[in-house]
Amino acid sequence: MEPGLPDLLETERPRLISGLLGRFAINMMHGFGAWQGMMITGSRAGRMLEAGSRVYFESAFATRRNFTRLIIGTPVWRMEQHEAVLTGAAECFAHDHSARFSAAT
Repeated sequence: MEPGLPDLLETERPRLISGLLGRFAINMMHGFGAWQGMMITGSRAGRMLEAGSRVYFESAFATRRNFTRLIIGTPVWRMEQHEAVLTGAAECFAHDHSARFSAAT
């Protein structure tokens, strides 16, 4: 199976993919108004955001002109935990309902 862009040099592939992820992330942040931060998960995202490629992600993420002040202050995290969303939801549920659970025991 040939890669999707056969003319692209293998050394340029991480730059392109990280840049695309950065543009996608900033567009999603704008679309949903996620000014409190963004979490990017998954094994592929981890490979896309490795140390050498992170700079390409950040430059694509920060180049959006609209709401520049908000973008600069918005944190972006790379989560490498298995089932991070489910674990986070369970922690949030336990925190929100801890008073009810402790009163019932």
